[in-house]
Amino acid sequence: MATSHTSSEVSLTLELARQSFEQAFEDTKKKLASNKNSLDPEFLKAIPIMKTRSGMQFSCASPSHSSPENAYEVWVCNSDGYVGQVCLLSIRKEPIVEACIAVCSARILCIASVPGLKRTFRWDLQCLFRTGIVL
Repeated sequence: MATSHTSSEVSLTLELARQSFEQAFEDTKKKLASNKNSLDPEFLKAIPIMKTRSGMQFSCASPSHSSPENAYEVWVCNSDGYVGQVCLLSIRKEPIVEACIAVCSARILCIASVPGLKRTFRWDLQCLFRTGIVL
């Protein structure tokens, strides 16, 4: 048995679905705004970074999470669409630029910190020798 729906029935169904979605979206925004547990970040000062080309703009940044001693380092990227630049900022006391490198032919859109391996290759080999797996 085939069911035929008129265009007005379909339009009414789509309108109700849209209204339901919009209401759920607004409710979610209100809940998120009311459950805010932290303050907005406060701008303290500008940190000048030497740019390799004119027209370069900030594109992204990421904190360094590789080890506790690097907890106060931030990777900052600039790009003009053709050339990229990656800078390492230290924010331990007074913010300073530790290093900057140009990345040729690269449009940098995002950056993420990826932790390294916990164990070394040498440690793995020593364990294998002790267990007799590698002779």
